[in-house]
Parts: sequence; C-alpha cells; structure tokens
Amino acid sequence: MFVCIFNASEKFHKFIFYCMRVSILYLIIFIQAFNSIAQTIVGHPDYFIYSCECINSNQIFYIEEGPRGLIYIASVPGIQEYDGENWKIIDTGEPGVIYSFKIDQNTGIIYFGKPGELAYLRPNQYGCWEYHSINKQLDQNLGKFSDVWNVRLINNNVYFQTNKKLFRYNIDTKQIKIWESNTFFSSPGIINNQVYVGQKGKGLYSIVNDSLILLSDHEKLKGMLFYNIIPFNNTHILITST
Repeated sequence: MFVCIFNASEKFHKFIFYCMRVSILYLIIFIQAFNSIAQTIVGHPDYFIYSCECINSNQIFYIEEGPRGLIYIASVPGIQEYDGENWKIIDTGEPGVIYSFKIDQNTGIIYFGKPGELAYLRPNQYGCWEYHSINKQLDQNLGKFSDVWNVRLINNNVYFQTNKKLFRYNIDTKQIKIWESNTFFSSPGIINNQVYVGQKGKGLYSIVNDSLILLSDHEKLKGMLFYNIIPFNNTHILITST
C-alpha cells in the first residue's frame, strides 16, 4: 500500500514537472513571437484633438508651418499661433476675417489681407509680432476691395487675390501692381516660377511682367471658378474647381 502511494506520488510529480517544462517552453516561444511582431508594428504618433473652444473658432481656412517650427492658422478671429501646447491670437489690426496668408520662410514675415487692407506681421528682436499695414506704406490708393481669398509668394513678390482685384506687392521696391476683373478672379497657382490665374467667363491666364496673358479660353475653362492650379506632370497642369 505504501509502495503504491509512493509510486503514484512519484508519477504525479513527474507529470507536474513535465507540464511546467512544457509551459515554460510555450512561454518562451510566445515572448519571442511577441517581440518579433512588436518590432514590425509601426508606432502611432501622439495626437490631440482641439475643440472649437480651444482655438476660438469653428472654422480653419488655412494652415502653414513657420521657420521656427510653430504652426499658424487662419480662422475667424484672425491668425493664431500654436507652439505645441498653447494657442495664441496674434494682433492683426482692425477686425476682419483672414482667409489666407503666406509665410516668408527666410524672414519669418507673414503676409495676409482682409477686406480693404493688405498687411504683414514681422517678428521683432524679442520674437514678438509687429503689425504693418501695406496700404499706409503706398502712395497709391488701392481702392475698395472685399475679402482676400488667397495669398501667394514668389521671387519677392506677394500676390493677394480678391474677387475683383489681383494685387502684386514687391517686397524690395515696395511697389504694387493691380489687375482688375469685370467678372471674378480665381485662386492663383505657381508652377515652375510662373504664376497662373483664372477669370470666370474668360479662361486661364499667366502673368508675364505686368500683363495678364490669355493661355486658353476653352469653354470648359471659361465656365469654371478655379480652386487650385497645381503641377500634374512635366507638360500638364491640374486645375480643380468648385
């Protein structure tokens, strides 16, 4: 009887030892497999969703990164700066919705426009923004104009597009050129250092020196209000419309 109990206990312990060995083996295989899978999974970057209350606006019209890595947006309150943690509204003079702006990545200057005014923000030596009105720097009267829908920057020339007027401001000479439309200007595009712009009911134009040169008055183009003019390949451009 004693022997039988002893034999049974010995077999039982051997069985337990065998199970432990198998369990440890499976655990090692699982850990190795998990490490192998983990090495192939691309991690998800941290992100945070900001509410309308955080940015003081329920609409964002334009976004661009500045030379210092800060993010800037155009919204109903104006231009806002985001440093990775906080949002700050920048003083842009008289109230007015800002739909677009363009940052000079060399100087950090932000060019923008709003109804009746063209302007820019320049960082001073302390990193604070200083507001400057282009209107007040010019001898000529820019006349009345509505919202500035798009701003483009190329070769020290800043283009401001409104419904009826297209402005070209030269940063070096402080001179401005104005083109007017009896229909509507659409969003300008820059391809290979060439500026293109559409006019509703007229077609696609390019700007050569001080002139608007008609490139195509195809019926489909005449009926479109361009939203974007971007490169398609070496010989074609892509136009999107609303």
